[in-house]
Order: sequence, then structure tokens, then C-alpha cells
Amino acid sequence: MTIKIKGKDYVTVDERISHFRKTVPGGRIITEFLLIDDDQVIMQATVYDGDVPVATGHAEEKWASSQINKTSAVENCETSAIGRALGIFGIGLGGSVATADEVQNAIHQQKNPPKQPTARSLEPDYFKNKVMGLFLDLGISNGQMRVELGEIVPGVEPDAFTKGDWNHVIDVLEKRLAH
Repeated sequence: MTIKIKGKDYVTVDERISHFRKTVPGGRIITEFLLIDDDQVIMQATVYDGDVPVATGHAEEKWASSQINKTSAVENCETSAIGRALGIFGIGLGGSVATADEVQNAIHQQKNPPKQPTARSLEPDYFKNKVMGLFLDLGISNGQMRVELGEIVPGVEPDAFTKGDWNHVIDVLEKRLAH
């Protein structure tokens, strides 16, 4: 079952979950927080066929991005991560891994862009969160992140990074994503 949004068919997360439960007996979906702070939530959902992981999806929600996220960013983030993991597994693909829920949220974000960053964006957590998001986009696991940071900025522990070090890491990772 699909929903048309701007002429394209998208499948809702609840439909993807329902199909998964019917077609993969013994299947499981496990979610975990990768980050939760005052600004955002990042989650990972892993789909299992029995004990075998078969797909992973990630999602990010910002608390201030919408009226709903002010109270339900965790729930929205988990739903999106699950929907993406099931899409990567192959359930509910109508030409896109994105779910109807995600597309509707993206349309809302386009109509209501977030406010410009404040001085808070200059805090070290901003850089750490930005880098973590880039690592996730590149498919680099939590365990590998510290190794990658050591290769990008050799001889300096991430806890001692300057803003210049963080900006260098961001530049390197953004270039990797562009290729």
C-alpha cells in the first residue's frame, strides 16, 4: 500500500513493518541511540532475519525542527531509522528508500526551514555531532570512527582537537562523500 506525494508512490513505515512481520518469521528489528543531546537524536535500526543482520538504517531528528519534534523527536527518529532499514532490506521500495513519513517531513522542513545557527554552533559538540553524522553517511561504524579520526589528524586525540582540527576533519569527510 502506497501514498502518493508529489506524484510519486511512497510506503509508510507501518506498512513496511507489517509486511516484514508477515514475510520474515523470526525476524527482529533492533534500534539503538547513536546520539541524543539537547539538539538532536541519531538512531540506528538493524533488521535481522533470525540472528543474522541483513540491513541497517540511520536517521537524525532535530528537536527544534518542528512542532512535533519538540516532544517526539525520539519517536520520529526511531520510525525513520526502521523505515530506512526495511527499505534497504528491500521492503516498500517504490523507487526510493525514503518512506512516506520522511518525504512528508522533508516537505514540511522545506516550507519551514530551521533558524540560522547561533553561537551554540561554535561549541565543540557541534563539531563532534557534525563529524558523527558524516561518518554515518559514509557507513563508518562507531568502532572505526576513532581510527579514522587518528588517520585524518595524526598524533592528536579527538578530545584535544581544536576547532581547526574539527574543520579539517569535516572538510576531509565532506570530500569523501562528494566522491
